[in-house]
Amino acid sequence: MKLIAKKRLDGSFMPVYDSDKEAVKKIKAGEDVEIDIKRPRNLAFHRKTFSLFNLVFDNQDHYKNLEELRKDLTIEAGYFTKRYNMHGVEIIEAQSISFAAMNQDTFDEYYQRLLDAICNNYGMLKSDIEENLINYF
Repeated sequence: MKLIAKKRLDGSFMPVYDSDKEAVKKIKAGEDVEIDIKRPRNLAFHRKTFSLFNLVFDNQDHYKNLEELRKDLTIEAGYFTKRYNMHGVEIIEAQSISFAAMNQDTFDEYYQRLLDAICNNYGMLKSDIEENLINYF
């Protein structure tokens, strides 16, 4: 059984959906259960990240394609894989940032490293980025 729960101030977890609450009622008090804790990806934060890409894209002149900028910034942030083609030439590819490829904790870290990459390569301040990002989100 999988369910979505929120952590409460007392440290306990409460199921979010009524159907999950009903399923939890079937577990007896004191019964051992195995729990695999994963934070589901935050869709709003994912959208915010793509708004960040749009902000940078609109404030630079080098890239003609948003996807190429996203891939290069992802590589700059340290999220890439290396492989060799059939001629032995090393190829660096941006790691996927899809919901299936990254959990929320990894995505949070990615976002911070992405901000660092933008600041280092475009001379922007994080505070300026966050302030202007509101207009894109």
